[in-house]
Amino acid sequence: MTAPANGLHARALAAAPGAIDASLDAGWTARVQPAADGVVRVLFARRGRQAGSGAGAGGGDLGGGSVGGDGDDREVVVPRSWTILAPGEADAPLAGRPRLAPPPGAPRFVRVSAAPSAAAAPGGGAGAAPAAVEADAPGGLRVRVQAAPFSISWYQITPDHQPPALASQGNADDGAEDAAGHPATDAEGAAGRDAAAAAVEGGAGVRFIAADRSSRPYSFGCHGGPGSLCHAMARHAGESTGGLNLSGRRLRVAMADALGYDPQSGDPLYKAWPFLVVRDGATGCWYGLLYDNLAEGAFDLGCEHSNYYGLYRYYEARDCDLDYYFIAGPTLPAVLARFAALTGHMALGPRWSLGYAATAMPLADAPDAQVRIEAFLREAADRSIPISAFHFGSGYTSIGKRRYVFHWNTRKFPDPGGLAARAAAAGLRLVANVKPCLLDDHPLFDEAAATGALLLDGSSGAPSMAPFWDGDGAHVDFTAAAGVAWWQAGLRKALFSNAIAGVWNDNNEYELWDEGAACACTSGGEDGGHGPLRLPLVRPLQALLMARASHEAQAAAAPEERPYTITRAGCPGVQRYAQTWSGDNTTSWGHLRYNLRTGLQMGLSGIANIGHDVGGFAGPPPSGELLLRWLQAGCLHPRFVTNSWKACGTVTSPWMYQEFTPAARWAVRLRYRLMPYLYSCYVTSALTGAPVVRPLFFNFPEDLACYDDLAADQFMVGPALMAAPVVQEGAREVQVYLPKGPPGWYDFYSEQYHEAGATITAAAPLDRIPLFLPAAARRAAVSAAAADGGYWMGPPQLAELVLPGGAALRFDLTAAPGEVGVTVAVAGGYKLPYDVMTIALPAADGRRLVLEAVRVDGGSGGEDEGNAAGTAGSASRLQVPRLEAGSFEMHDVIWP
Repeated sequence: MTAPANGLHARALAAAPGAIDASLDAGWTARVQPAADGVVRVLFARRGRQAGSGAGAGGGDLGGGSVGGDGDDREVVVPRSWTILAPGEADAPLAGRPRLAPPPGAPRFVRVSAAPSAAAAPGGGAGAAPAAVEADAPGGLRVRVQAAPFSISWYQITPDHQPPALASQGNADDGAEDAAGHPATDAEGAAGRDAAAAAVEGGAGVRFIAADRSSRPYSFGCHGGPGSLCHAMARHAGESTGGLNLSGRRLRVAMADALGYDPQSGDPLYKAWPFLVVRDGATGCWYGLLYDNLAEGAFDLGCEHSNYYGLYRYYEARDCDLDYYFIAGPTLPAVLARFAALTGHMALGPRWSLGYAATAMPLADAPDAQVRIEAFLREAADRSIPISAFHFGSGYTSIGKRRYVFHWNTRKFPDPGGLAARAAAAGLRLVANVKPCLLDDHPLFDEAAATGALLLDGSSGAPSMAPFWDGDGAHVDFTAAAGVAWWQAGLRKALFSNAIAGVWNDNNEYELWDEGAACACTSGGEDGGHGPLRLPLVRPLQALLMARASHEAQAAAAPEERPYTITRAGCPGVQRYAQTWSGDNTTSWGHLRYNLRTGLQMGLSGIANIGHDVGGFAGPPPSGELLLRWLQAGCLHPRFVTNSWKACGTVTSPWMYQEFTPAARWAVRLRYRLMPYLYSCYVTSALTGAPVVRPLFFNFPEDLACYDDLAADQFMVGPALMAAPVVQEGAREVQVYLPKGPPGWYDFYSEQYHEAGATITAAAPLDRIPLFLPAAARRAAVSAAAADGGYWMGPPQLAELVLPGGAALRFDLTAAPGEVGVTVAVAGGYKLPYDVMTIALPAADGRRLVLEAVRVDGGSGGEDEGNAAGTAGSASRLQVPRLEAGSFEMHDVIWP
């Protein structure tokens, strides 16, 4: 049976609190079910040879045939998912989660109703096949499933809205009665969708936000081969994410080793990330679309146009399954929070990983690499430039020009353990680059092949060979239990035994030319996996599981420390294990500007722990001016690393130009002065999914000017610091938009006050990046000399310094005419490293400052008030610091 011209039709719809099931043309089935709060999943599958007649998901039938149930006969191409987590789950099973099985703890619809088809018998009744089914999911998301053609519309329910008393509403076992609205047809187009939306809304409180294309929204085998699939949605002219708007683009979902890519339009890059966030222009509501598909695909966001379909966009994939998640907002932070809950929260790395780090291929490639690296680190100390880590490039594994993972070149590195020990004594950590491919003459190649650690050719059963770094090699198969075990043993022996503190997973895009390579898929705990899959079906899975294997090996080797893992490639879910970056960029002003925008896009895609190769990886050495501007912008990102590979052998460093070294030192030191605030943003990101570096509209969505292209060159760092980096050569001033929301903004350096909503010309001398602070943020200032080991967290209305052992400092700020009050509440038994806390208002603020210290008894919750001078606490309580009103330059203050 073939599908009708206008798309697949549902011959039967079965609705119940657990799911809406559809039996479609051409042997297809579809299931629509809640996956989490505010998230609904849509899964298409083929009907198997033994058609079942179960009772429908969750029981109950609203007048149509049933699909699924205990007699589930559905079939999918890739039977497991490694991306999606069950509600409350920290990680997916190593073997993946069965795709057809509902995740444990998944919610149910809170309301279902149906409308009978026009062909139903008069009076409807239990035998009438419904024309549409409507259901409300937890989290304020309404879904309407239409039978002919099969399509879905989405609505946002406001929290105070009560479901309308539709005539068809009843329990899951009731038959459908009257129509809840009329479906759109090809002729009706957008007007039909609007009419359907109005009928479903039934009044205020429900907003239409998205819908499938009215004709052929779902197709299989029509785009790029028999296994291909496509999902098309209606697109509205008002959809926008401002200066970061991707409307009109076509973007591939694929991984490539993209050295030297075009920073403005290069595609694809290093990650396969089938996740899209959309702002509906009519309502301002945000939503997300996540496709759980690891095959190569593409998003067409309006590049294609057809007179038959109106405005539309689509996702297509070459193979695998059409299994997607609609993630409701209505706000952008809500979408990203739900994405994080669905795919996993960002791995919280150690605090030292937020410091400045350096690496350069010429250093590790040099014949006297260890001597040169130690000299580099001494020079940083001699020039008073703080540095927290050094990342070894793969040169430490070289034999000649070729790389051999887990092999130490002892001529270049005669004492790697001693180097690590001396670095640790100086307060530095070492990170080592590893690659997943073994060249055919690797000393351990035969061992890895014999243990089953390598990816095999599906036809011959021999290791699948592919070009890699001046030779041919075979890749480790991280879907094989043997591959994971071999890899982790290599990490322990080669790296951890030499005190290497971090693992840098590089060149893991798995660009094999052997499309018949087979992933073993035997990793997996109790069930032992599920059998081989062709590499093109799950290519990004190798990068995901490589990062996981490295992360878990680090955790096992040093259980008292949080792992620090880096990956270049990956797919949704890799944020659970690793930091990443924008890959091998090139030294140019264009790369500086558009890398910053790429970083904002990564944050909006649920990848918060990111950065860029400061100064540019490939190309010519940076000029002094370009290096300074890159350091100034880079020091505000979670990953702050200078990394370079220059044909002339130049090593990019903050001191590479003597005349610019003082300004470069200032930029690196700014990173450390801001560390408590940056660490707070980092922790908050791991908890909530909010990006650390974010576009203005993330914080100020009601200000439409924040969506303009000018604003895309600015960014927020957390809730209370705005940066306007210089991205044009020779510029000594920048145009800065000050968003509406707070009453005004303070210049970070001069403390000059500016009204919100204004565009100003800000001075940008070579030694400064323009920074601004919102006047409405309640701030507690801690001297830059403090080294308490805590971190700031919380929204700008609340500042709390969380200390070891459950101790805490809480700052509350009140304002009255002519004065500002600051109360510092202390609790717990941690000894502060300072006795005096100085608090100041901006110099332009003439109000009187009233200070009070309060001690909170952690045991009873009662309060003991202290005077402004403070009193010393007992050994079991946190000491109350003395509060003093003072003044100091704003840029020497940590502003949470």
